[in-house]
Amino acid sequence: MDENNRQQKGDDPPNNVSANRGKRGGDESIRETLPLLQPPSSDEAKAYYRGLPSMPRLVGRTSAGIVPCPPPLPQPLPNHFTSPTKLLGPVGRHCILECWETTVREKILHALGNLDWTTVDVVRIGYDNVPVLERPVVVWVGVANTAHQWNPTVCEALRGCRKVLDQAGLLDVECEIRVSEVRHLALPRPQLLDRPYKTILYPISTNIGTSMCPAQVESHVGSLCIYISLAHDHNGTGPLWALTCRHVALPKDVYPTDKTYKWTNTSQPAIKINSPASKDLQNECKTIKFRISVLKAQLNRRPEDKHFRNILSMEEDLLSKLKPFEPAICRLAGSVFAAPIIEQAEYWGEGREAPYLWSRDWCLVELDRQRFPNNAADLTNRVYLMSEDGSDDDLNRRLNPNNKNRNKFKFPADGYMQLSGVIPMAEIRNPESLNVEGQECFIVGKRGSATKLTWGCPSEIMSTLRTVLDGEPAFETREWAIVSSLGSKTTAFSKGGDSGSLIFGIDGRLGGILTRGTRFGLDSDITYVTPMEVVLADIEQVLGLKVKVL
Repeated sequence: MDENNRQQKGDDPPNNVSANRGKRGGDESIRETLPLLQPPSSDEAKAYYRGLPSMPRLVGRTSAGIVPCPPPLPQPLPNHFTSPTKLLGPVGRHCILECWETTVREKILHALGNLDWTTVDVVRIGYDNVPVLERPVVVWVGVANTAHQWNPTVCEALRGCRKVLDQAGLLDVECEIRVSEVRHLALPRPQLLDRPYKTILYPISTNIGTSMCPAQVESHVGSLCIYISLAHDHNGTGPLWALTCRHVALPKDVYPTDKTYKWTNTSQPAIKINSPASKDLQNECKTIKFRISVLKAQLNRRPEDKHFRNILSMEEDLLSKLKPFEPAICRLAGSVFAAPIIEQAEYWGEGREAPYLWSRDWCLVELDRQRFPNNAADLTNRVYLMSEDGSDDDLNRRLNPNNKNRNKFKFPADGYMQLSGVIPMAEIRNPESLNVEGQECFIVGKRGSATKLTWGCPSEIMSTLRTVLDGEPAFETREWAIVSSLGSKTTAFSKGGDSGSLIFGIDGRLGGILTRGTRFGLDSDITYVTPMEVVLADIEQVLGLKVKVL
């Protein structure tokens, strides 16, 4: 088998690979490791991650000079040509799960040295025609776009990481560096594609995942996570809050100071929040108006057609329901109540020996009950599971990959999943369900204002992120990483506009709040989530009050 085929098939390296990697262990210098290390060619750098949502640019890899890059695709492509593409996925069964948190992670971070890294993820990356467990495990390091050039710092980082992995006995694990900046996913969004009318009223519903934005800057769009209230509010007359990200509700052009925001002084101007965003409503109205024009043209040719006339009546009824929300004042949902500064925070939790370091990024929007049906007395957290074509999209099959799983997904009769309970941190790192291959894994869902309903699989290993805020030293945090999507594997789990979305399990438990993603282009290869256990505990600590999830 030639080297090119060996890479695509995911076989073990030949016997001379160890020699090519240089001496291992002992007191050898870093430079004796990976003597054949070389930079990627321009074509390899651009095409190495072909198939991933953002196709990030490769900066360097420890397998360079050992495992060759596949040749470029023929141009133009022959008819019916199919080429294997790369996929991201969780680690599954591998010995790195036992040693990453205890020893290897800190040594890898130290080995990166002066590299201007942004993220460190542990994933499987391999071709779609290779069995999952034969795809290589990769310590995937992201660097800022300004640091993507091959240089001695990159070489030292790759050699240092190779040495750490070898000393830990992780000979089959590689390290790869790619250009991938961490971005908040609250951004102006492009025009939405046309969608069937069955989902058009979703933006003006009270379901989670609808769009939210500051009234002053309606192009800065995020998503509504969940509704919460005070734990002792039994009659539904106390404050009612919607949870989203701080960077969604308080962008720099709305609240330029990096200070904790808490609206306790009624003489202070409140920061108003609209839901839905004007762009969502405009797109829906535009879609309906186009359909109405097409139907009227059809009826001009076939005035006796009752079917077209009935559909026209339905479309006009939909438009009449959306039109009242066009003025911004009619989409005012409430005002920002509390939003701590974005910073590194500690979560100890029950029984933890060391703190979980996370990036605090949440905001409570106090809702105006009078603007909700029945003064929001019936408000609850539920998510719509219908796909955009109005079907269940075979979810029962895709979300029940293994018959041995204790928790079974059953598509709800009305299409709505009621959400309750929280996935504990301990279970996030030790999932109990199995995938098709019989490996422990999670399946989680998300409905956001940009990518709507998506399903994906998290990594079992928490990612490490390095954040640099204006004028402040960098700080490191841990994040729950969603590394792949179900269905179309090359489709992103999230993109700009999805910040604040809830991540939930197939059993309806709350998993976490979506905050960021790694991006090279428009889509995110990896989505980062703060566990809901951490967020709810922090909300109670900041407020000094117990809260409940509706």
